[in-house]
Amino acid sequence: MGDNENRKVYKARQVKNYREMVEYSCKNYAQNIAYKYKKDYTAKNVEYIEKTYEQVGKDIKAFGTGLLNLDLMGERIVVVGKNRYEWCISYLATTCSNMVIVPIDKALPDIEMQRLIERSEAKAIIFDEKYLETIKKVQEKENSNLKTLICMDNIQEKGIKTFNEILEEGRNQIKNGDQKYDNIEIDEKQVARTQAIIKSMTPKERRKPDILNASRRRRIARGSGTTIQEVNRLINQFEATRKMMRQFTGKGKKGGKKGKRRFPFGF
Repeated sequence: MGDNENRKVYKARQVKNYREMVEYSCKNYAQNIAYKYKKDYTAKNVEYIEKTYEQVGKDIKAFGTGLLNLDLMGERIVVVGKNRYEWCISYLATTCSNMVIVPIDKALPDIEMQRLIERSEAKAIIFDEKYLETIKKVQEKENSNLKTLICMDNIQEKGIKTFNEILEEGRNQIKNGDQKYDNIEIDEKQVARTQAIIKSMTPKERRKPDILNASRRRRIARGSGTTIQEVNRLINQFEATRKMMRQFTGKGKKGGKKGKRRFPFGF
């Protein structure tokens, strides 16, 4: 009890959406390191690449602009792959451009992954090269909605774009005056639905999302006036982005304490 009394209490900053979170962090921590990753995971002599918040913000805008120019406004986009810089930029560019992100667990068996991609009714998918054949099987089906395939790796395959191609196209489009990304208006109704889902959870469920079994999720959907699919999507998104949330709402310093697995109540 005595220890708790001596702890300093900080007022949480309200965050309405991912776009606001990214813009705030890029403005206030522009020259701080946001990401540090290996240039080549297979190389013996490891070389690291560092990205500042300012650089990350520009990459998010460029990739988002590239996606918008592929006629993906408001569409669902699947992302599947290992934790890497391209994954993070894909996720944030999608959510900051008024598209719906559908993260899929990379550890799922091929058959289950195919079914989830089909059920998502996504128009585009961003993926690791490892999953190319699985994704092709989905696209080849007669009733598939999957039209745009974007690989995070630099492969040369007919009908498939790469992450770097989209990024470079977006940079050139911005340079030529494209303002699609800047003119995006975030869907506040979607934000309101997210808030309703979180508020329909008990304090314990918010602190420990892992306890959200099927019956709890049904209760939350009824209480928030949403669907079980929307509840599941929010929980999946939370699991996929909790590390990024910690990075983009802090100063990028090393040696920080591990964050707890809980929902961001600034939302």
